[in-house]
Amino acid sequence: MSLHKLSAGSGYTYLTRQVAAGDVTARGRDSLGAYYEQRGEAPGVWLGAGLSSLDGGPRAGDPVTEAQMLALFGGGAHPNSPTTDTAVDGRPAAASRSVQLGAPFVTTGPRVSVAGYDLTFSPVKSVSALWALADPQTAAQVEAAHATAVSDAVGWLERTAVYTRLGGGGVRQVDVTGLLAVAFTHRDSRAGDPDLHTHVAISNKVRTLDGRWRALDGRALHAAAVAASERYNTRLEAQLVQRLGVAFGDRTVRPGLRPVRELTGIPEQLLTAWSSRRTRIVDRSAGLTAKFRETYGREPRVAEGLALAQQATLATRPAKHGPRSEAEQRRTWRAQAEQLLGPEVVDRLVRQVVSRRPPAPVNPVSWAPAAAVAAVNTVTAERAVFSGHHVRAELERLARTDSLPLPVLDAAVEQALTLALSKQVAVGIGGADPATAAGVAVVEPEGLRRRDGTSVYNTAHTQLYTTRDVLAAEQRILAASVATDGRRVPAGLVQLALLEARLAGRLLNAGQQAMVTELACSGRRVQVALAPAGTGKTTALGVLARSWADASGTVLGAAPSAVAATALREATGCPAVTLASALRQLRHGWHVADVEIGPSLLLLVDEAGMAGTDDLAELIGTVTDAGGSVRLIGDTAQLSSPAAGGILRDLVRTHGAVELDTPVRFSDPAEAAASLAIRTGNPSGLTFYDTHGRIHTPTNTLGTPAQHTSERAGSSD
Repeated sequence: MSLHKLSAGSGYTYLTRQVAAGDVTARGRDSLGAYYEQRGEAPGVWLGAGLSSLDGGPRAGDPVTEAQMLALFGGGAHPNSPTTDTAVDGRPAAASRSVQLGAPFVTTGPRVSVAGYDLTFSPVKSVSALWALADPQTAAQVEAAHATAVSDAVGWLERTAVYTRLGGGGVRQVDVTGLLAVAFTHRDSRAGDPDLHTHVAISNKVRTLDGRWRALDGRALHAAAVAASERYNTRLEAQLVQRLGVAFGDRTVRPGLRPVRELTGIPEQLLTAWSSRRTRIVDRSAGLTAKFRETYGREPRVAEGLALAQQATLATRPAKHGPRSEAEQRRTWRAQAEQLLGPEVVDRLVRQVVSRRPPAPVNPVSWAPAAAVAAVNTVTAERAVFSGHHVRAELERLARTDSLPLPVLDAAVEQALTLALSKQVAVGIGGADPATAAGVAVVEPEGLRRRDGTSVYNTAHTQLYTTRDVLAAEQRILAASVATDGRRVPAGLVQLALLEARLAGRLLNAGQQAMVTELACSGRRVQVALAPAGTGKTTALGVLARSWADASGTVLGAAPSAVAATALREATGCPAVTLASALRQLRHGWHVADVEIGPSLLLLVDEAGMAGTDDLAELIGTVTDAGGSVRLIGDTAQLSSPAAGGILRDLVRTHGAVELDTPVRFSDPAEAAASLAIRTGNPSGLTFYDTHGRIHTPTNTLGTPAQHTSERAGSSD
């Protein structure tokens, strides 16, 4: 499942554009006629408990009309209110203010309202392949399994992640009656490949329990999105196993990524052939990532990687083909499969897939304790601090892997989640309730508590957890940072290295010189240096490495990514490897890149904020136990790895740090100041870039602003 915002105005029209209408002349007719021969997609249907709050409005299961979509998603009005396409001051005109659900949307100008969210539920490709080639009865079972899984996931979101905010600054998060949503099921991708998927468009309009229409709190929805996606995947798989007796197995897509659960018996070449859209996106994304590495000398961070993937999606998006009937599509897909595999193989393929022996049933009582521990271990390998949603998503994955049967799924996952977040497995950080966190026993009146009894001042599902192992790793790092009996470079050798650098044309400023001197002469076993981008870090590290080597020491570099390790090696002239490689070699001996781990060693860890706490603790422990010293280079103002857990900030807070604060990359002092302002969140930096024409609106492949088209980047359409 993917989640994207929908802009008010026309941001919803891609959902209705291909609705079946006979010969594409009168879209949205009530009767579809002959289902398989009707060209285009089926009309959407209404869903959501919030529909009961609409007087005279549609009910769950009713078909959706374009006029209703225009009213609700175009202008924020009652779906059955009469509207026109005429707008005044960017606000759609309506027949009466009484039909407006809260504040009307702004549809023009720099701050276009968010009309809602598109949740796109897509099964794995093998499920769409089975559906495309199956007989009508089997295909209907696949569709029913998909629809049931979508309904289950949306229902869970409605019970778990649907709130609005009230009060100054939206400080109170309160319950609502439910969602106003529509579901459109589509059959293919833009490339024409079989791709059964459903768009659930959730309106941003929700009603409080006391009758006020407000905006949906998108924070909770985004936080629960991955867990909802995994819930859909698990329920779909369990539904298909129960309905058709199919089996699923792991399929490795790319090394280093989690395997994908695919139907057993669907040939690999068919999955590849019917993933042409995805293949083009992956290829373009790889090219953009390579260009990013070349430009910036490092791997893209998570947010940057997502932006590159979105850019690749837009750049490779073909024009949407004309409406086709399901019968036409199935004939095309059958011909493609027969050409690829042969008619005989296709004839028996479906029979083989649906005749698998179902997996042995799992005892949910014995499954839950083991799954709880396994889920937390997996989550903490990726992040030092986690929420209940993180664990729930992992439990859903485990439920698929362990083939938990459908009747026990809900109870087993809930039991495992309770155990995973218990004091026996996890450690709560702080308190979700402000009064509890402050150590004050406050019993709030019923009017200030949600239906589940939690305070409206407590943002739901934001309680954070860690484990005793992570806390122990942090304590080992902090303990190592206390020691000051490490190797010291004589001050004269440091001055000599600085002089050599100046004679070679590498003049260090006062901050760089202070950094080199402190890191070389402090005697600390573990020390932090903060070096924002553009402040001359690599030059300083090169001089530091030279002075340490002049004192008969050895220098080894390590970094989270191969690109960063290469840059460190070029800057220092010393061996440098990835953290993963260093740990792998250390676990098999005492040498890394032919460097002995001993008292003379200085380990330079670049981009330390991106390193996991467990990895850092193991690496630092091995080096310091052997008498060596470690220098952690990073920037606490940068987005750190979830696995790091903020240990770099803890070290800075406890022992301080050497810091570079003078940009040397820019010839213009004003631009240098702007870069530092951006780092600290000072808006004056944005003002500089804006006034100098450095801020540009991204465009899609048609050259128009990507504000609306980018909302759905990465979806099947």
